[in-house]
Amino acid sequence: MSEVKDGVLRLVNKNTDYNFLGDEFARRTFDESGNYYVKEFVTTVKNSLNNNEGNRGIYNENQTTSAGQKPSDDLGIYKVSPGKAYVKGYEVETISPTLIDFQKPRSTKQIENQAVNFGFGPTLNLNRVTGSATIGINTSLTISLRDQRVGVNSLNAPGQEIGIARVYDFVLESGAYDVPFPNLNVWDLSLFDTQMTLRCIQH
Repeated sequence: MSEVKDGVLRLVNKNTDYNFLGDEFARRTFDESGNYYVKEFVTTVKNSLNNNEGNRGIYNENQTTSAGQKPSDDLGIYKVSPGKAYVKGYEVETISPTLIDFQKPRSTKQIENQAVNFGFGPTLNLNRVTGSATIGINTSLTISLRDQRVGVNSLNAPGQEIGIARVYDFVLESGAYDVPFPNLNVWDLSLFDTQMTLRCIQH
């Protein structure tokens, strides 16, 4: 049994109700191995309506979805990649991506005094440090990321700015605060909210 839509072969089921031998093999396969996949079905979430501004929606305004609905900001699409699996012992294989409509959640709920996981940026090891960065999640102050190392005068920013970031931790990793050679100290600088600057190079 196969499924063809818009001239595209989308699904192949090599076992039918008339294949009694296949039924017996399927029963034994399921008893021994259960349900499993050979080629994973990878699911991604897409916008249904393409706004032509980079949201990567699948359909234009004058089209309809695979389920016959009108694309909109409230309608999302699950895009399931081609794959192969054994379900109840039967082999099922999709040849092309499968698109499934769903309504985007629009309700909200307020939860107070709850911990929230936060993905921080990289922690960098620094030496020859001059001054101290402003630390804090609530601060709007940023540091400048440069494309060159500090020169002889550490008070002048070298090179060009290639981005900015905020600092959530700045601590002495090795060495001491009062040493004859402070340039040998190593500091840990932890960043978040890193925003790199795009630069065009002309040839």
